[in-house]
Amino acid sequence: LAAHPDPLVRSAAAVALGRIGQAQDRALLVALMSDRDWWVRLRAAQSVLALPGADAVAVEALRAGLQDRFARDALDHARAERALSAGAAPAPAP
Repeated sequence: LAAHPDPLVRSAAAVALGRIGQAQDRALLVALMSDRDWWVRLRAAQSVLALPGADAVAVEALRAGLQDRFARDALDHARAERALSAGAAPAPAP
């Protein structure tokens, strides 16, 4: 469903992977972070952060390797949301 023509379906697929996905699903979610639809990119980034092994070091390494500026923006946004919901100040983007 990650390749479905409807962005709502792609977004739902990203959310589902964030709930039930495993570390091996990271590549698919990273690809969705470059989707043409903002909401798909954001939901994919949020799901990447929810996967097992998504510690600060791993997420920063992922961000450093992203070539697509829209994927980086979605990841930065999701990280900032997470920091705010945890009561911490979001880290500035490099």
